Amino acid sequence: MLDTVEYSPAITCDEFLQPGKRKDIPNVDRSNMDNRLNAQREVLLDATLGGDIELAIVDYYVRKQHPDAPRSQVQRETLRIIHDLAFDGLIVLGSMTKPDGRFEVWKGPLESSIERISKIYIDPADDNDGWWFAVWLRGTDKGSRMAQGILDERDGGTGS
Repeated sequence: MLDTVEYSPAITCDEFLQPGKRKDIPNVDRSNMDNRLNAQREVLLDATLGGDIELAIVDYYVRKQHPDAPRSQVQRETLRIIHDLAFDGLIVLGSMTKPDGRFEVWKGPLESSIERISKIYIDPADDNDGWWFAVWLRGTDKGSRMAQGILDERDGGTGS
């Protein structure tokens, strides 16, 4: 069982499963919220049900939701999604640094991990693709339960 973070959720599980439900929030771009939730769901499904995923997959899902967005906006949104999922204890962050290529969870505060990702992903002077596999995400047990709820919702609540 992976360590999870104690948290105060930004949204409830029900809101996470049903984009567009938070109609009561004034002055919020709901389409952007829906796009973020869609990308978060895809990342969570991959990280929990598909195995460990690399930073490039999160970037891909954000670009899929925001195809015309400038690179800097995609990067900010990618970091926000990673932050939110980790803060809510649905994923852990790490790298494949063990000699046998196994996942190693990063220790320390979440903000330090986000800063570390930013230096790899946003700050490089050259526009190389070295960041693609520098950061990995792994779903937690809590994330797996949330992902199963997403699948159940997609299946119309049949549980299959």
